[in-house]
Amino acid sequence: MLHRECLCGNTTNHKVKGTIDAKFEIINDYDPVFITDKNISQLRSLLSFHPLGREILPSHMDFLDSTPTITVHSLSTTSKQNVQINDLDFADAIFATEPEYTGEAKIIPDMIDPAGYELPTVIFPNALEATQLHKLPVHIQPFVKDIFVDKYPNVVSLHGLDAGNLSLTLGYTQLRLRKGEILPRAKRIFHVSPSDARHLDDIINLLIKFGYVMRSPPSPTGHHLYGMSAYLVPRAKPGCLGRLIVDFSPVNQLIESPSAVIPEINTTLQFLQGKVMYSSLDLRQAYMAMRIDEESQPLTTFLTPSGSYRFKSLPTGAAGSPALFAEVSHRMLHYEPVLDEKGNPVFVSPNVVQQVESKLEHTVSYFDDIVITSVAKPTYEETLKEHFKNLEQTVKRLCFHGAKISVTKCDFGKSKILFLGWYVSHNFVIADPRRVQKVKEYVFPTNKKAARAFLG
Repeated sequence: MLHRECLCGNTTNHKVKGTIDAKFEIINDYDPVFITDKNISQLRSLLSFHPLGREILPSHMDFLDSTPTITVHSLSTTSKQNVQINDLDFADAIFATEPEYTGEAKIIPDMIDPAGYELPTVIFPNALEATQLHKLPVHIQPFVKDIFVDKYPNVVSLHGLDAGNLSLTLGYTQLRLRKGEILPRAKRIFHVSPSDARHLDDIINLLIKFGYVMRSPPSPTGHHLYGMSAYLVPRAKPGCLGRLIVDFSPVNQLIESPSAVIPEINTTLQFLQGKVMYSSLDLRQAYMAMRIDEESQPLTTFLTPSGSYRFKSLPTGAAGSPALFAEVSHRMLHYEPVLDEKGNPVFVSPNVVQQVESKLEHTVSYFDDIVITSVAKPTYEETLKEHFKNLEQTVKRLCFHGAKISVTKCDFGKSKILFLGWYVSHNFVIADPRRVQKVKEYVFPTNKKAARAFLG
């Protein structure tokens, strides 16, 4: 390792006295490029697409034969005793294709999330804290508090993996192989970096803790050499936590799947015509709230470098999951449970409550996106009261079945709402400008791979 004296400049207002220990991380095996007047323009253009190299551009402070200045944006100091670090430990190295999962992740709403499982970033102690009433308009706060804190606190999700359990009233979901099909042999487990492996284990351990995943038993189960690959996919923005993704493509074509009765978007949007007030509900990890029976669990086996695991809940990415949840969502919202004389639910079979149809005329759902509406009343106050009365009826049914709502991602009492990529208001619908902008800025495909991606 090359040791050299360096000049360190403090650009903050805080004085630091002591010894500063620094370490140069290894970034793959790329060759260094000496910066000259001839290649500086080309390098600046290339480095705009590769942020790892931005910090080696020369600045006005450069000296000693145009040696580039290395800029450090932040520096952490500590009073603890120095610890020797082995620079040959590649687990501590930064690779060009590997994100870091250290520090505090700042999750913002406009991120595009891949479909998978991640570590919860915030865990609230109770429903009052989770609703974060102070972020809502003052005239809305009493209604939200009455519904989600005072009457139905159990419907509030307290963290990212608090999905509830719909199978206690709607029964267990079943996954079965088609007749005559044989499970494929597992492919090799792809290598992941040490930091990714640690993060992968953390996610799986939490999924096990909350009862969504279990470690596959070593005893013979008739599923010889079967297992799907699992990956860790970084979030859309750098520095954010990754998500566990399981590739279900080998088994999706082999299992029995219900007819894909996908709701018609136009019909759903027409339902909102003539309404003046809207609220949207976000169900937390909707698929994970649906448990699968023991016979289905081996079909969901997936492999990681640390072992073999299987799901105990309906996994994201499995064939039929959208259609199965669409049916469950319909039964939650538009059917009412039958109660006996004591007010207890009547079960027709284990974990299946008897229901009768009772359609909520003011509520529409598109998979896990639920919108509650109301029509205009003589005054705004009357409209607001009627709207939250409709909202309470919907939340009551969701709470009965054990669903969980991420209240901070919901909208309440809006005159205009973003739903399925459209801005919906009274008697008009317009496309989300962000979608239109993406179409305007889309780069025309120039090769076969890009053309196939464009065609889906």
